[in-house]
Amino acid sequence: MRALRIDDLGASTKEFEQWSRTRWANVGPFKRMPCWKAWGPYRELTASEINRIVTAAFERDSQVTFAITACWVERDGTPVPYPEKFPAQAEMIKTWMAAGTVEIVNHGLTHCRARFLPRFWSGNREMHREFLAEMPKSVVRARLLLAQDIFTRWLGHAPGILVPPGFVFPYGMDVGMRVWSKGEDR
Repeated sequence: MRALRIDDLGASTKEFEQWSRTRWANVGPFKRMPCWKAWGPYRELTASEINRIVTAAFERDSQVTFAITACWVERDGTPVPYPEKFPAQAEMIKTWMAAGTVEIVNHGLTHCRARFLPRFWSGNREMHREFLAEMPKSVVRARLLLAQDIFTRWLGHAPGILVPPGFVFPYGMDVGMRVWSKGEDR
């Protein structure tokens, strides 16, 4: 069976991670200009777009895996669970899950860390990697448990796979999920 994986559903990284591969273009608005930007901003998929993507996969006997970030983080730092921020998308995904065409994997609690907002004088990519090796295991575990709780309340069960943002994760840590590694083909 063929499969398609789409990451970053529910990640405010779409809006707030802004940087350029061209060093000087990380100043002011240049990092958002199409000719220099490497990332951001871009919008969330609509429920209609999710439906079209999954319908196309279904018609081709394929499966779609959505790596969903449990919470969108508002500009003021307030986390909003995915099904509350994007209720139409959440319902569409749940419908396709029931049909067996969609699989959900955990893409972290927020996809970002403190000071995640765009900066004037530089890019902010490093703040959109939620997990770091130097983070205390208790912090990583607490974030993942909270994410799993959000998924359980929404879907009735927690995902069994973690796709860490940017594939940055303190590997070897038992988190009760299989960690999907960069380049891994299932």
